[in-house]
Amino acid sequence: DDAVIVCLGDSLTAGMSATTAFVDDKTKSYPAFFQEKVTAEVINAGISGNTTADALARLDDDVISEKPDIVVICLGGNDFFLAEDESGLEAALTSLENNMQDIVEALDTKECLIFIAKYYNDAVARDHLFNLGITDTAAQTEWIERSDAVFDRLVSLETENAELVLIEDIWTGVFDGTNTMSTSEYDVHPNAAGYEV
Repeated sequence: DDAVIVCLGDSLTAGMSATTAFVDDKTKSYPAFFQEKVTAEVINAGISGNTTADALARLDDDVISEKPDIVVICLGGNDFFLAEDESGLEAALTSLENNMQDIVEALDTKECLIFIAKYYNDAVARDHLFNLGITDTAAQTEWIERSDAVFDRLVSLETENAELVLIEDIWTGVFDGTNTMSTSEYDVHPNAAGYEV
């Protein structure tokens, strides 16, 4: 009952487009719906536009200072969405892995449970890769497999105190759901119903 859960992330944690396109609404974010289901305190540490580097820079103030028992991390989308081509994707993948390793190491000072959520699933990744001009299915599959390998390595890191768990898919029933995504064109965020899913 007295546990502290911190949800660290970007716009997907901040609740962007939950009620109004491209506007954060933390009252309809996934951490808000999470809070309704548990007696522990749930803290929304999501900031729209954050990359993994941004989240690492504010980790002490926004996460470690709260002395969390559980941390849910959903980051990486902005690292990749800022990439303009395949070389940018390569740099984003390297940056994501390095920054996430640093985040895990910084959190590994006390016993805690760290959930690392993939910010994509197959459909979301293929959609983004297509928009980057990577239209070949085999090439898309290769990028997805490389991204999957990064997340697998992250949850396999050796830790002294923390336990690491991978959340494989946050998008099933949302990205391919009915009335669960923002209706605004070019908006890849859930609406409130999607965040609840």
